[in-house]
Amino acid sequence: MSHLSRATTELKKPEFLLKSIESNRTNYIEVNSKKNDILVPQSNNSPIFLYKKSKNYDLVNDISFWVQSIPNDLFVKRLKKFYAQSAIIASNSMFEVQLMKSEINKVEFVIERYQTTNYL
Repeated sequence: MSHLSRATTELKKPEFLLKSIESNRTNYIEVNSKKNDILVPQSNNSPIFLYKKSKNYDLVNDISFWVQSIPNDLFVKRLKKFYAQSAIIASNSMFEVQLMKSEINKVEFVIERYQTTNYL
């Protein structure tokens, strides 16, 4: 019996989502490049599907065929965590951002800003 699960996320930008999937040590396939749909294959041929609905991504999968090494809800939490890390690092052009430590429930960044002085 199939048990399809749909989780709406706050994830919007495909480039950060793809980086978060890679950071989660998971392979992916971009299915529809115009819509930025993403397929995460599993060993049992029952993939995890991330599709863009409106502005956000929805994650759809059959829970009875989930074969990832972590539970479904933890997979989504990790995607969100890595997504946030990618967004923070990419969005701070005025600062130097370094990821110092990343644990399951905690992420530490060092953010530095150097003042430039104009000598005329």
